[in-house]
Amino acid sequence: MAPASAAASRLVLTAFALAPTAPPMSAPARDSAADRPVVLQRHPVAIFTDPCLSGSSELPLLPLPDRRLPELEPGGEPFQLADPDTLIELIRSVIEPDGFETEMEWEIGWLDTGELLVTAPTEVHAKIGELLATLERDLVPSERLELRLLPGGVDAAGGATWVDRATADKRLAAAAPLHLVRVALRDLMPNGASSGTTRTYASGFDLEIAQGSFALEPQVGSYLEGIRVAVRGTRVEGGALVDLLVCASANAADHEVVTPDAQGFLNMKPALVTRATAGRIELPRVGFASFGGTVLLNEGKVLWLPVSIALASGSYEATLEVRCELGSSKPAATIEPVAIGDGGPLRLMLRRPPAAFLAPVTARDAAAADALVVPFNDRFFPEGCTMSFGESGNGEQLLYLARSVASAELDENFGTQLGPHPSGVLRSLLSPAASDRVSKALATFGAPDLAATLRGRIVVDGDVRGEFALPLVVDRVASLWTGVQVPLIARWEPKVSNDVMACVPRIESVLDGAALRFELSRGARGDLRLDVRGALQLLAAPPRLVMVDDAARQALHHYSARTATINERIALPARGGSVTLGGDVALELTLVPQ
Repeated sequence: MAPASAAASRLVLTAFALAPTAPPMSAPARDSAADRPVVLQRHPVAIFTDPCLSGSSELPLLPLPDRRLPELEPGGEPFQLADPDTLIELIRSVIEPDGFETEMEWEIGWLDTGELLVTAPTEVHAKIGELLATLERDLVPSERLELRLLPGGVDAAGGATWVDRATADKRLAAAAPLHLVRVALRDLMPNGASSGTTRTYASGFDLEIAQGSFALEPQVGSYLEGIRVAVRGTRVEGGALVDLLVCASANAADHEVVTPDAQGFLNMKPALVTRATAGRIELPRVGFASFGGTVLLNEGKVLWLPVSIALASGSYEATLEVRCELGSSKPAATIEPVAIGDGGPLRLMLRRPPAAFLAPVTARDAAAADALVVPFNDRFFPEGCTMSFGESGNGEQLLYLARSVASAELDENFGTQLGPHPSGVLRSLLSPAASDRVSKALATFGAPDLAATLRGRIVVDGDVRGEFALPLVVDRVASLWTGVQVPLIARWEPKVSNDVMACVPRIESVLDGAALRFELSRGARGDLRLDVRGALQLLAAPPRLVMVDDAARQALHHYSARTATINERIALPARGGSVTLGGDVALELTLVPQ
């Protein structure tokens, strides 16, 4: 997958670079040049050309870093929405192109102050201003996503999912949020933000052996106590379809301080001499509720994602609140009129890909997008703890649909266009009627046809240990990771140099909680199909530090847990229903279509 910044730049620049490839468009009949005197005017475009920052399209769903996993590539490199040459080319192609080709006095230049210096008639300046205003309204963020971490889980939230603003505001008035993060939405571009406090801890130590001695070098880790989010929004009629990756975390208990002795053995030949050096490790226990999926945010509604789970170290209850302040912009933008030859006016349409063009969440490895990998520990699941935005491959289907709708005009009228771009944007030069038909067809294809609430309970031997409520959108993946992450001393590894051997502890993470993945689809007869994958691991007690009677292995953490893995595909009627999966450790699910 391309880096977030490069992909975002390519996508937005495509929308700007919609200059048609048909025969040159003629401007409407004009008066003589004397009747259209040119004037010099500046047009500010810094909002497009100034560097901006895009968020990474990947996000780890666990709050603590795992040293066994490779480091994520840094994201968020600065980029431009459009460079000055692209803007100038677009203006010359759309606004009376014959005039800019034939009139010697018509000129467009670029100023380093973030302005275009244009010499043209007054009415041309007016069209340029209208074009720039349309692009700004359509491509610059006018929506703002707000995500809060609220105290209390299912009980405090009443198990609700979509609620009205008045109800959500009452809850905010009663209890202030623990953390709040705001991020601007820009169509199809991932944006990221974080809010909270960075906590540090001693995650272990390295040994350095040289010339018959050894020393300890501490390893320091960090995590964010707060909210980290990557978001990509697509405006739809009446709201926004938002692809969301969230990791919200908080301290679940005090750090466990461990001071194991690092043992060294010096070969004195024929005797072995033991030396010890104390090291210090701080093992935090971090509670978290991470979410990856697509949410449908209607105007006037607020989304609650409540989670409550009983753990060995105590209960963890939280609610993620998602709300979007929508602007006045619409899902599509148009510029009109544009004339070709002696024909009637046609419309140049800037059209975004429909929402269905993008798949929201995949595994980090696109080749294993349907797999859920959870780093509970080495003995339970393989490595992996990141999710990312993916791309679907139905662009050809969209193009076929659009051309089918506009086939009559494409066959009959010279100069009409409807063509693809590698990044998925369709560019068209059609009559207003045909353009509207294509827009409606694509909007219907891309709009989600079903949203539902999935309520779940985690039950162990008849006792309810956890509850949650998630939004589901048809053909979109939703993942929930929740619980407490606990690093522990899993093993020791020896290092040998210059007849000296020393041992260093290796830290791994164990998860007390659940990692679940859901995907909802609709059958040919209207029935619902729910794909459920995931794992549950609930500790019987916090990990216990045990001193080992071994000079090379000073201490280890022991723990016991109830575990279950789930991989089921369930058929439900169109009105929804309930199902229970698992055995002694069970997952009870109830699907309620909206």
